[in-house]
Amino acid sequence: MKVVRSLFLDDLRAEFDAIKADRSTRRIARLDEFHEKLSKLTFLDPACGCGNFLVITYRELRALELEILNLKFGKQQEMTLDQVNKLSLLDVDQRNWLRTPNRLFATDHARSPPPSALAGVPV
Repeated sequence: MKVVRSLFLDDLRAEFDAIKADRSTRRIARLDEFHEKLSKLTFLDPACGCGNFLVITYRELRALELEILNLKFGKQQEMTLDQVNKLSLLDVDQRNWLRTPNRLFATDHARSPPPSALAGVPV
């Protein structure tokens, strides 16, 4: 987590906090631009091993995206970011190429709220 924070997450958080504090009429436009910026980020882990760097990166970006969507839409939100396709890995052990996408899939489903919660329907 320390590596992810220092590489990019602290800067993204600071930018998001500045947008949250903005009370001007450009706030929604700035949120849209920031959301678009997140969707264009690409990450490569050249020695992925178990894929922990990519899993943590994805988890933190997803959490940030959920905050953006909650700020824009409240409880009714549409999930648009498909960040898993923007993560790339390399490793000499081919088994790691097979394990890491499964961990990313599990992370996504563990962190995402159920569709009923997104629609504001009680479970």
